[in-house]
Amino acid sequence: MDNKNFLVKSHIDEPNHITVIIDKEETTIEFVDTEERVDISVCSACDAFIIVYSVQDIHSFNYAKHKLHTLRHNLETDRVCILVANKVDLVRKRRVTTDDGRAVAQKYTCKYIETSAGLNLKVDDLLVGIVRQIKLKLKNDLESKTLPRAQKPSSEQQKDQKGFFKRLFRRKQKKTSCSNMTQL
Repeated sequence: MDNKNFLVKSHIDEPNHITVIIDKEETTIEFVDTEERVDISVCSACDAFIIVYSVQDIHSFNYAKHKLHTLRHNLETDRVCILVANKVDLVRKRRVTTDDGRAVAQKYTCKYIETSAGLNLKVDDLLVGIVRQIKLKLKNDLESKTLPRAQKPSSEQQKDQKGFFKRLFRRKQKKTSCSNMTQL
């Protein structure tokens, strides 16, 4: 991450809590393991979902895809989701490519990052990215709620408008990077 103006502190007494300080603002992240089942009550209580798989295990990757599908399509949540490819230090045993991970992240509209917990590679970037994504999402949701109803186009109208301009100008619309944690 370009901006190194952050600090990450772990809590010895509460191992599922981590404090991230970004630009002198402190945020505590609480991790909740939902491996067994994800339901609507869990979705409403969480600000973000972090789906982790091992790059050396295709089964964990398929499980991660299944979880993202469940979140986006079955539970229809628009919460922040970050797909994390872990164990990137095990290059020779790698079975899931970066392109595979990015493709899934783009398909399910989530962010993507590669880490190594064993080497502490990009773990701090992930934690800072989680906080940044949650804050961006909350800000975006707040701004969309403050617009008067007359100014809010329906989702169907938005699709029609995007399709019209896409056909009119015949160029691809700019997509945001699934790896850039500083934008939604």
